[in-house]
Amino acid sequence: MYCDTWSAQADIAFEASLSPSSVSGLLKGIPYSKRHEFYERWAAYRQEQEYLALDIT
Repeated sequence: MYCDTWSAQADIAFEASLSPSSVSGLLKGIPYSKRHEFYERWAAYRQEQEYLALDIT
């Protein structure tokens, strides 16, 4: 949901908007330990601002 906002702030250019399935495909290429570290840090950062729900289906 925040991919376009993040990529604009991070100065990362994508030729098109990334769909949720495209983001999932990118995440599959990242080792489990790094994904887990990312989610832990992201949850800690976001917890004071909003709820975080992760759909793992």
